[in-house]
Amino acid sequence: MRATTSECKRNIPDPMANYKAKELPPLPEQADLSGKGKDRPPVARPLVLPRQSPKYQATADEMRRQLGQLQEQNKTLCQSLRASDEENIMLRKQITAYKQYIKKQDSGLAEVIKAICSAFQSYRETVVEVTKQATMSEEIAQCEMEAAGRLFPPQL
Repeated sequence: MRATTSECKRNIPDPMANYKAKELPPLPEQADLSGKGKDRPPVARPLVLPRQSPKYQATADEMRRQLGQLQEQNKTLCQSLRASDEENIMLRKQITAYKQYIKKQDSGLAEVIKAICSAFQSYRETVVEVTKQATMSEEIAQCEMEAAGRLFPPQL
């Protein structure tokens, strides 16, 4: 099976892989600056710096565009967060006010219920007392009738 040229290019290591920006590779030991080594070939240097390559520029432009988008999203989210925090504070104040209002209503309702219970208890005691007096009055009347009947027996 034969390898295509694109596969061959993929298998060749990139000479710029270890290259850092604005930094040239070190010269080999005992190399003269003329580029003619004793028995070594001259050091190959890139003709185009990586920051000047079109691929790098396209990537940098894309990253700048994404950075701008992310900054806009961040700004929007921060504004949304501030608005949510303000709404949260306002709602907490309303909740506190409603709690106090409900507490006052509860205490007022408790007083009304207490007054109703007290009035009902008084009514009940009055009914019991009146019933007791009526029963006693009936018993007295019956006793008087019986006593009167004994004194004056009915004549036939």
